[in-house]
Amino acid sequence: MDNALDFLAVVSRPTFPTGTGQAGDYYNLRALLRKRPDWNAAVLELNHAPTTIRWDGTQLFVATGGQREFAIDDVRVALFLPICLEPEETLLRPIDAAGRFPGFEAEQWRPITTLFEDHLSRLTPGTCLNKPDRVRRTNNKMIQFELLRAAGFAIPPMQVCADFPSGETHESGSLVAKNISEGGWKSTTEFSPARLVRPDDEREPWPVIWQHPISSAREVRIYVMGDEVSFVELARDPDVLDVRSTNGGKPRARIVDASRAWSESARNMTRLLGLDYAVIDAIPVDDELQVLEVNANGVWWFLPDVAAELEQRFHAWIEGVVDSKRSTPTEKTTAMEDGD
Repeated sequence: MDNALDFLAVVSRPTFPTGTGQAGDYYNLRALLRKRPDWNAAVLELNHAPTTIRWDGTQLFVATGGQREFAIDDVRVALFLPICLEPEETLLRPIDAAGRFPGFEAEQWRPITTLFEDHLSRLTPGTCLNKPDRVRRTNNKMIQFELLRAAGFAIPPMQVCADFPSGETHESGSLVAKNISEGGWKSTTEFSPARLVRPDDEREPWPVIWQHPISSAREVRIYVMGDEVSFVELARDPDVLDVRSTNGGKPRARIVDASRAWSESARNMTRLLGLDYAVIDAIPVDDELQVLEVNANGVWWFLPDVAAELEQRFHAWIEGVVDSKRSTPTEKTTAMEDGD
């Protein structure tokens, strides 16, 4: 592994639009890499960087950001954390919409992108943080909820359908409607938060998650980074269902201590889904955590009260993993059969 890359970060394009502006370097990885000039590292920005690829029938070679070519199988530590997993946003390079055959060009890049993700997913355990196949599985909320409920975690009762669920009632006469997709932004300017819906309210024609309301003045956002768990308490207005709708999209937050049982529960959820990094949204009810969802690519940019501390903890975690791998040379980092 003389040509090994110490660290490869696979992230979304910095110009990706969010409700509060362009995504930018949303994990501030460049600050981390400036701190560690001793690393041989690369940041691959999907659908943005002039990435080139070469496949020899066995190995996949990649070059991005003007750097020299490297083999995916020779990466010591990879991090897969795009904030958007839609097909057009996960291509290895952008498609020129004004080109002669943009649709055909995209069709040629999609299989390469799938091969790229498959190589990352086949790296030996501990080499790729948040393997793409596990991230994509977790991103499907219905699959995620099935796995979590089967393992005994507390998931609020819910249904998924386009129409108001027949026979479902709540004392308020309303149910919570949530998006099935990973985000809440319909466009760069229109946010679609969780909302209360009555049977006779006007609705969009697409399917949504229907859930009984949970009354609570507290909501927690749990950041799991390997074995480290950080609990963030979000101020929750009783009259607002989605905390992202409070305080101008930046809910008040503070890092709090949590019981050993809750911390272990968060770790177990993360392991169950095959993740190394996860952000869990939950509501405490008595001594139990009602899990709203597990995010395989959660961020902290909308929590300015705690963002700096969470970023510091995230960078420390990445440093620890990379330095451990650099001090323990291995012959091969690919497992053709994933046994973890």
